[in-house]
Amino acid sequence: MTAQVMCLTSSGGIPLFTRKKGEINAMTFTKMASLNGVQMFLKSQNIKLINTLLPDMTVVWKEFADSITLITIASGTTKLVLDNFLNAVFNSMIFVAGIDEIKNPRNIEKLKKELRILTIFHLCNICSIKK
Repeated sequence: MTAQVMCLTSSGGIPLFTRKKGEINAMTFTKMASLNGVQMFLKSQNIKLINTLLPDMTVVWKEFADSITLITIASGTTKLVLDNFLNAVFNSMIFVAGIDEIKNPRNIEKLKKELRILTIFHLCNICSIKK
């Protein structure tokens, strides 16, 4: 299994962190911006983008607290597992930084620094995503 999770601000698409597990190429900023851009455009049209299935990958988008968008791309797993995984990632973010700082970040760079502690290995273990 390979997995990658990206965390961006919902309002501006500023990347807060990306993490990967397995033999997957690191997500470039342009690909990240494209995935977020599709979600932001559809949101402006009152359409909620939940997931998309590719032949070998699943992509899931989820917005939390009207301030954070999490996007995950993974192979060898289901949409339900990825949805639970994104919930676990967000709950881990709350544990590390606090909900007030996530909802209204005073300093994006400080928030990024606080979230460095989150690793995909620990996040995958939280959600029981195995190779």
